[in-house]
Amino acid sequence: DLPTSNGPLRIGAGQGQTTVLSFLFTSCPLPEYCPLLATKLVQLQERIRGEARIVIVTLDPETDTFEVLAGYGAAMGADPAIWHYVSADLDTLTPLFDAVEMTLAERNGMLFHSLKLLVLAPDGTLRCLAKDNGWDLDAVADAVAGDTTNAP
Repeated sequence: DLPTSNGPLRIGAGQGQTTVLSFLFTSCPLPEYCPLLATKLVQLQERIRGEARIVIVTLDPETDTFEVLAGYGAAMGADPAIWHYVSADLDTLTPLFDAVEMTLAERNGMLFHSLKLLVLAPDGTLRCLAKDNGWDLDAVADAVAGDTTNAP
């Protein structure tokens, strides 16, 4: 279970709901990374409404409190009924990072990380994995609905 502003949230086996899972940090200065991801997820939310939740895990928990994440989401157009924000110390998140092969490094005060977007079925199994921001909205929405024919 991961900590969110709405209480613990299960990711993986026993999660009970289709989940779109991704990672970002609100102070990311690179428009083609976290800001692009958030923009695409806002576009995706309309296609998956009622079918899945979007779970965002911050990679900078010292800066990204639940309030900061909620403000970032609101500014981007995220629907708080669909979006859930995880903020926990990185040691707590290490098992999740290991499970999805997430890389995270700090160099010269800047965070660098791999780009990951996962769609997990209600039983926690992986339906699709995108390793960059080039994923197609229709393909991910189809994966949420259970059709992984065109999944990234």
